[in-house]
Amino acid sequence: MTQVSHAPLLRKLALVVLVMFGFAFALVPLYDVFCRITGLNGKTSDQAASTERAVIDSKRSIQIEFLAHADTRMPWEFSGETARLSVR
Repeated sequence: MTQVSHAPLLRKLALVVLVMFGFAFALVPLYDVFCRITGLNGKTSDQAASTERAVIDSKRSIQIEFLAHADTRMPWEFSGETARLSVR
């Protein structure tokens, strides 16, 4: 009976694993560069959008309305505790 050597196959598989690991390791900085160039993922520059503080208008009021709906085929009723809320 002849013995078959698996050494060449094991070397090729080890090389494939190393190349895959290296590619996965390089993807993080490559993705960061890609996002900076294209502006994807919110990375357009290192500068802050604004250094000014927001001015709060205390005279303006916003009304929030909470809606609660359930499927009509369900056997229960569903409603919120608060229907509307006014905030500044």
